This record gives sequence, structure tokens and C-alpha cells, in this order.
Amino acid sequence: MREVAIIGVGMTKFGELWGQGIRDVFAEAALKAIEEAGVAQIDSLYVGCMSSGLYAYQEHLGSVMADYIGQKGIPAARVESACASGSTSIRAAFMEVASGMSDIVLAGGVEKNVGCRRRNIRSCCSIRPGVRSIQWSYIPGIICNDGSCLHGKI
Repeated sequence: MREVAIIGVGMTKFGELWGQGIRDVFAEAALKAIEEAGVAQIDSLYVGCMSSGLYAYQEHLGSVMADYIGQKGIPAARVESACASGSTSIRAAFMEVASGMSDIVLAGGVEKNVGCRRRNIRSCCSIRPGVRSIQWSYIPGIICNDGSCLHGKI
């Protein structure tokens, strides 16, 4: 395996960002990273996101984001691994560069929860009302093996 380096980083401010959609949030950080890296073209793209179909009504984030940031025609994929989705996208990018398959790979994570309702969160996280022994349920920022840690809010 060859050595790998992070050559550009971009980040948006954290917050509700009501005026931006999921594409805008990702693009802001991605374009900053590309600019900092000093490259015009990337070889592939990984987007980490938990439940974009449920929360932002878009499942195909890889191709959507590649097109939105002007990188059409590259391999692009959405990576889902609960609260580790962004980190998992970085791991995938690392492995792709380390293996020699690609030279420049963009990886990042994005979440945009648009008007989440409790029933949507239950559906996404396999939480049903009245069920108290849920193994490894996921709520953004909270991983637990017993529904009681949710304090009855879901």
C-alpha cells in the first residue's frame, strides 16, 4: 500500500441551516476542500450520510453531489454507517488511494434533517413505541442498547 495524505479540508458551520438544502451543505464543504487541495478534478467521491432518503428525500447522494460540485462522470457513492458514516467515507477514500486505484478522492459526511417527525425517526432507527429492549438503536449522537436512554422522547 502506498502512503496517503489529506491535502484539503472544508467544513460548513454547524447549525440548523434552514436556508440550505443537503446539496448546498455538502457542496460548500466539498468545494472548500477541492480549492485548498489545489486540484481541478477528483477521481472519485464518497458521501457519508445516515438516512438521506428519509430525512432529505434523496437517496442517490453520490451521483447527485458529484454533479452538483461539477465533477460529472466520476465514480461516486453514498456510504451509510449510522453515526460513523462520514468516518466510513474517509476510510473508503483512504483505501482507494492507498491501493493505487485512484490518486485524488473526495470524502465527507453530511446530514440534513428536514422537518423530522418522531415517526420517521422511529422508522429509520427501528424503534417502535412501547418496545423497551432495543439492541443498538441509533439516534443522531446517541448509541444505546436500551430504549430507556431515550428518556421517552421518541
